[in-house]
Amino acid sequence: MTDTNMMQTRSEEVDMHQIRNRGPQRPFTPRAAVPAPLLKLVDVAAILNVSKITVRRRVADSSLPHVRIKGRLYFKLEDIKRFIETQRVDVAI
Repeated sequence: MTDTNMMQTRSEEVDMHQIRNRGPQRPFTPRAAVPAPLLKLVDVAAILNVSKITVRRRVADSSLPHVRIKGRLYFKLEDIKRFIETQRVDVAI
């Protein structure tokens, strides 16, 4: 075998080794943006400076958007910011 044939054989071996271990290489496809993490009930209570019970009351009367996963309440920060803006009262001086 010549040096050129030897190099081709080794490169083919490496390629076969990579294919066996990693599977066929797929082109990179970007995924959707990672969503912001959800806030827990205690986090929202701290942000709003209220008790956990008050947050639960706002959930019960549907004034505070939420997600329930396996029985636990979670909130999006954007929803909390929107809730704060809707509660704003303009005072005339």
